[in-house]
Amino acid sequence: MPPALLVRPEDALQSLRTAILLGSLYPIARACGKNWPGPRELVSVRKTITSERDKLAADRDSLRDDQTRLAALIDERSGNRVRSKKTWSAEGARAIALSQQVDSLQGLIAKMEQDLKSAAQAAATASLRGAPGISMASRIWAG
Repeated sequence: MPPALLVRPEDALQSLRTAILLGSLYPIARACGKNWPGPRELVSVRKTITSERDKLAADRDSLRDDQTRLAALIDERSGNRVRSKKTWSAEGARAIALSQQVDSLQGLIAKMEQDLKSAAQAAATASLRGAPGISMASRIWAG
């Protein structure tokens, strides 16, 4: 039985149209309602959301820690690079100084050998002239 209407005739027509429209939508709404989760499923979904949120927060904190460690390692590497460059520069300067000293020592040795040859020649000349003291000195220099 239709409900009794205590309304004007225009309202009755509007009510009838609304009832027809709702009657056609009711089967669709009922079918959709069957697919909606119930209270138990909602509780399970909420627990899953909370668990995933906590896991995400832990992952974010872990990522932050990893980024901090990475930044520290990068700073350390940069410092090591600067120290290495300074060490290499110092070693390069030392190698250049040593090479100059080697050149100087080689020059000194060459000069001493030349002086030794000159002294030996002078001693030989002096011994031919009969100066025994000079020949003794040349024997000392000759070695």
